[in-house]
Amino acid sequence: MFKQLQKQMLRITMGSMFILLVIMFAALHVISSNRIFDKIEREFDDAVMDIELDEIRYWVFEEDEFTGLSLSVELDSNGNIVEVYPEDVYSDNDLNTLLSKVDKEQGDITVDDTHYKYIQLEVEGHTFIRFINASAERHLQNSLIAWFARIFVVAMIIVYFISRYLAKRSIRPVKEAFDKQKQFVSDASHELKTPLTVLTANLDVLDKTELDDGQKKWVQYMHDEVDRMAKLTNTLLYLSKISEETTVPTDEFDISKMLEGTILSFESLAFEKSITLNYDIEPNIKFKGDSEQIRSLLGILIDNAIKYTKDSINIKLTSNKSIEIIVSNNGEPIPEDKINNIFERFYRVDQARNSKENSFGLGLSIAKQIVENHNGEITCQSGNDQTTFKVKLRH
Repeated sequence: MFKQLQKQMLRITMGSMFILLVIMFAALHVISSNRIFDKIEREFDDAVMDIELDEIRYWVFEEDEFTGLSLSVELDSNGNIVEVYPEDVYSDNDLNTLLSKVDKEQGDITVDDTHYKYIQLEVEGHTFIRFINASAERHLQNSLIAWFARIFVVAMIIVYFISRYLAKRSIRPVKEAFDKQKQFVSDASHELKTPLTVLTANLDVLDKTELDDGQKKWVQYMHDEVDRMAKLTNTLLYLSKISEETTVPTDEFDISKMLEGTILSFESLAFEKSITLNYDIEPNIKFKGDSEQIRSLLGILIDNAIKYTKDSINIKLTSNKSIEIIVSNNGEPIPEDKINNIFERFYRVDQARNSKENSFGLGLSIAKQIVENHNGEITCQSGNDQTTFKVKLRH
């Protein structure tokens, strides 16, 4: 339970930090990219302001800070090259390759590992295209991305170990309180066994003495309450025992046959209550785990269904990616706001009914603990006069 809580806290922390770091590095990437290409973008923005042919031609073919890094081309209305600057630097083939990649007013192209930014302007039937070699800027941008990635990975590793430490530290007081409570329950149950045994022995002696009907009735009442207390004590001890188990035996057994045997043991009880037991069991399903715990789990689920069904129970066992045990019964559904509490210790949806059924509200807690011991999952769905418990166990 606490390992799952720790993992959940770790997932939440790591997820939050992941989102935060992604947003932060994305913002840094956008800002740095804008600054890297700022000069080129400003140069292109200035060109858009010039609308006269002579002014555009002057801007395209003038010498400026990008001289040696730029290529300027003027095309006539038929797409024929009028002028190229600088001349004799690019072959006709390279020039045609560059021009063939121009497909919008402003953009980026890459030719032979060289990255260019370009702008295309049409003025008075002439098309002017200026390419600026931005390979150095692109290389700097890629280097920043690589560094951001390294910093991100290192930051996530550091956050992971810090979060793991803090998660352990934060749940430590809760775990200590829970362990003390569990120890108290275990100690109290052990202490109660002795007086209950003495009471049972004394009541057995009274049963052998001559008593009138009224006295026998009171003795029987005492017997019933002592038996009930003994059952509660044994249940608490069992729950304490399985809660302390960090590992379970991995003996292989046939869970199909085990479920069939468990159903058979409940048939007489179901017959007395006029309950129909319907089951669909896939044969020869093997499972590795604690056979006694799994037997208890099956018994708890079927016993719970018998207690609360109207007249029928459906039991299904299948095996695919995981082993699924489904136990459903018709009858009054569990209120939606109480479903999340039914696996809590001593929780009872209907207090009066559970008292009549001699239930302590521990069965489903034990079932959940057994499933968790086997790294499985147990869920409950209730509605439309149907309650279904589903258990998933890994092979």
